[in-house]
Amino acid sequence: MNIRSRSTTTRVLMVMTAMAVLAVMPMAPTVVPDRADVASHDMDLAPSPSVASMAPAFDGALLRALGFENAAYAATDNPSTGSAGYILQTFQYQGQLSSSVANKSTWKAPWPMRLIDIKCSIRDLDLTTTDETYTFTLQEGAGTVATCAPTADATEVSGTITAADVADEAVLTIDYAGGGTTPLADDVTIILVWKRQ
Repeated sequence: MNIRSRSTTTRVLMVMTAMAVLAVMPMAPTVVPDRADVASHDMDLAPSPSVASMAPAFDGALLRALGFENAAYAATDNPSTGSAGYILQTFQYQGQLSSSVANKSTWKAPWPMRLIDIKCSIRDLDLTTTDETYTFTLQEGAGTVATCAPTADATEVSGTITAADVADEAVLTIDYAGGGTTPLADDVTIILVWKRQ
């Protein structure tokens, strides 16, 4: 049986079960010789190692066997591979955006959702006069759900979420606002990460 192939939940339960078994294991009795034996043989009366003292080594070996040792974790929480209800929604606008556009995309939420993250990038943006700004706004009706504003070529950024929960059948839109002297944006990608409510 390949323990490493089990889900994280299963592996954690296995660790807890093994530790519970260890906790109730009978401890070997300590044999104390009589004083005559001590005097004649200079015997060491140090007690046998307790279960508690052996636990750290046991725990480490068990964690290594289950594949938890030296695990790398993301900067933000990642849902487990068995978590249901996560949706990745991608928008790509090919070509150049040279002016602000309202309702660049419009759709209805298929069910109640919560926005987990908004990411956006522009393959090539104009910063000739350094006063240009590029802002994408996700809206539910007239209310702002989140905004995202790239500041460099081909560099993904995470936006700011202001109202994460979206109602069932809510009308959602993405608006683009270009500011400054020459806000030219070539090839835009926006990624929305949702969790069904």
